[in-house]
Amino acid sequence: MDVGLKHINLKKIRLVLIFFAFTILFQCRQSDVNTTVTINHLQDKAVSASFVSSDHFYDLKVFTEGNFNTPVIGNIYVKDTLYTFTPIVPFSSGQAYNILSGEEVIAYFTIGPITPGYKIPEVLTMYPSSDTIPENLLKIYINFSEPMQEVGNALDYVTVTKNKDNTPLDVFLELESELWNANHTRLTLWLDPGRIKTNLIPNKEKGPPLLNGNAYTITIGENWRDADGLSLGRNFSKTYYVSQKDTIKPVVIDWEIIPPKSNEKSTLTINFKEPLDNVLAKEMIDIINEDEHIIQGEYRLLKAGNLLTFIPKTAWKPGVYSIKVNAELEDLAGNNLNHLFDVDMQSDAIQKKSEIENSVKFTVE
Repeated sequence: MDVGLKHINLKKIRLVLIFFAFTILFQCRQSDVNTTVTINHLQDKAVSASFVSSDHFYDLKVFTEGNFNTPVIGNIYVKDTLYTFTPIVPFSSGQAYNILSGEEVIAYFTIGPITPGYKIPEVLTMYPSSDTIPENLLKIYINFSEPMQEVGNALDYVTVTKNKDNTPLDVFLELESELWNANHTRLTLWLDPGRIKTNLIPNKEKGPPLLNGNAYTITIGENWRDADGLSLGRNFSKTYYVSQKDTIKPVVIDWEIIPPKSNEKSTLTINFKEPLDNVLAKEMIDIINEDEHIIQGEYRLLKAGNLLTFIPKTAWKPGVYSIKVNAELEDLAGNNLNHLFDVDMQSDAIQKKSEIENSVKFTVE
């Protein structure tokens, strides 16, 4: 055999062996990968991929499956333990991808087709739904159409600005465990209670979160994603005008009751004469018949939280009924039936917590 040809063949053998060795090494590394990757969508496009890891990775790149020569062009964003890769061009449907740190595969994912009939998430409502709120507002509820992700901090997607000068403000209490309902469609945000309660150190140092006479806009960022990785797609904003503090407890006997008609499933209407907490108003009121049984039915809060309606599952029977109210029912400022939210903690006038329910009667004729 010609010496030159023999030399070329040996080089080919070496290259094949090197490639074979690299392939074995790569496959061994890839077989141990178990990182969960979330694909984030904007409408019908897969626009980024995210994963959470406490490990520190360097030189992160994304490659299409079977092609480790040319990485996908895009940007890596790292925040705490959240890694997000956003390609310049959205990922291709049906394509498999690998995420490498140096030469090690740390994650892989495949872009599947969007399920027909998928729903883009949206913010349905923000409570209080009224445009005017008291200076000592305690809570805000955000209701979504779809279950939302809990990646990072929810407050990263919530912006509060004072309208006079567009100043961004930090008004909400940051909690280690965020307050979601069971199906992850409602988030409760607390305005910092330490700043609302007078004479507490946060109140003295920073003042109350909101001030009477000002307007504030709360914006929910379009990049917030649901459990399927689909983004809201557009911002949601609501502007509140702040009035004076609410320093009066709810009083049940002052409510206006509009009784229903008998022998039909007509509506019972309760006028609170002030907006009450949107969630608690539907959870802490029961309609009781003369046999002390709870009447089953549907509650709806209307007129920005001022009115509560109740429609029973079965027709009303003539008789006397009671509206029983748990004493923990609150107005927008957190004042319940027993005491005000903002009281002097050293005062002897503070009433002890009471489990006694308040009630008012009405007659169905």
